Amino acid sequence: VHLIESTPHEEAFQGGEHEPPVVLLHGAAYSSFTWKNLGTLDMLSRAGVKAYALDLPGYGKTPIIKHFDAPEDRAQFLQKVIEKLELERPPILVAPSMSGTYALPFVIQHSDKLSGLFLVAPVGVHKHKAELRKLLWDRSHGELPATILYGGKDPKKESDMTPLSAALPGAEKVVFGDGKHPAYLDDPHRFHILLVALVERVAIARKKSVAQGKEALAQQAADATQVMQQGAAGGQEGEPTTEMKEAAQLLHDSLVSIASAEVQEEKDEEAQQAGLQAEGEQMAQQVQQEVAKEMGTEVVEEGVGESHNYTRTCRGLNES
Repeated sequence: VHLIESTPHEEAFQGGEHEPPVVLLHGAAYSSFTWKNLGTLDMLSRAGVKAYALDLPGYGKTPIIKHFDAPEDRAQFLQKVIEKLELERPPILVAPSMSGTYALPFVIQHSDKLSGLFLVAPVGVHKHKAELRKLLWDRSHGELPATILYGGKDPKKESDMTPLSAALPGAEKVVFGDGKHPAYLDDPHRFHILLVALVERVAIARKKSVAQGKEALAQQAADATQVMQQGAAGGQEGEPTTEMKEAAQLLHDSLVSIASAEVQEEKDEEAQQAGLQAEGEQMAQQVQQEVAKEMGTEVVEEGVGESHNYTRTCRGLNES
């Protein structure tokens, strides 16, 4: 399987290692190089996001795989590719057009292996809509953050967007008014803003999940402490009971998990502060350059990359 890997820019805002990775599929008339030529890989790199653009079987530089039409085969293919990538966390999957025949079966079977989903007029909606509705509503670990994009001139928009919206009730639904079937090609800039926005939504959802997990662990620790205190108050002598041993182990495990989560949270905050400091320094240099320009002098930039400018622009447009 051929793929193009894009790593986070070394000066990306808030540290790229804390953002979910993105796996990009492609339509029937395209390949992994579409995302390179469109600037998507470069944009994600500068936004601090690791990305992988795949050539699906029979496209680009990936050879044809015979007898590969069954949905379960395509789902298994994506599963194996994602496993081989050895990602630190579940990725966001971007699936336009034909690649829906891979993405939709994969979501049906392995929705827990994704942190987000960006669908652009995917093929196969009606074939899988009943399964999608059932499985995505039944996600035990919460709703899957998603974005659904169609071009206003796509003949499938009316028939496919409704069942997709029902299957993904919390998804952001967007229509590019003058866009055709590959709407992301009609307005790449707007598409990139939507993609970065989804990455940010996934990152926020993850932080919320971590906070809820810490609360649950703290409650477990409190319950275990109570069990141990009740045992001691009862005047039990000799060897601790099985219940007390289990409570003690639960207390230990909970406290270790809470401590680990707090350490990771501190690292995330440090990375964010470093990013903010670098951005502030760049803004100061920009002001200095403008002043120097007005005075007819020249200021040489020192160690400032253009990643901060690009990321800040994406964030500003997203917030507006």
